Amino acid sequence: MKIIAVILVYNCGDVLLNTLKSIDGKVDEIHCYDTCWLISPKTLHSSDNTKTVIENFSITSKTKADYTELPSPMSEGHARTASIKNINDGDWVFVIDSDEVVTVWGDDIRSILETSNEKGYFWFMEFSLFKLCRLFKKTKDMGYFFCTVMSGGKSLGELRAININIHHDYNKRKHEKRASGTAQRPHP
Repeated sequence: MKIIAVILVYNCGDVLLNTLKSIDGKVDEIHCYDTCWLISPKTLHSSDNTKTVIENFSITSKTKADYTELPSPMSEGHARTASIKNINDGDWVFVIDSDEVVTVWGDDIRSILETSNEKGYFWFMEFSLFKLCRLFKKTKDMGYFFCTVMSGGKSLGELRAININIHHDYNKRKHEKRASGTAQRPHP
């Protein structure tokens, strides 16, 4: 069993290193996917130092990190679904945004996942009213739509909490209007 972090990145070199450091050694692999989901992008993939930050981090980190470009532009749901496509069934997917940092990672996370019959978990996010499924077991027909993990066209259902806390500083990055048109906070 592996825990694989998935991060959508686009011009986030100014904040991404903090995110990567916050999960280093906690997950087995980190996959960073570059795609634009802005209405009128200046570039279809990052034009700042995002790729360099990932490459430099991977040299000195405990956890291997890689960078892949996805077709651009695409919606958040399509980007997240495409980003988990190549993860093996049975491995755990940990979705984190490029401007979030893990502030609490329970000592028992790995042992919980190794013995779990759950399909997914939600974690606690500061300043959020929603239970977001961001840690789930990969299955064949997995998809990610409007912050809901779907398997075989159905929601994973009621989820239990797990001892992971994250912090999202909405003011750290200048965000632009997203192509998806949803009212959620702009990312990646």
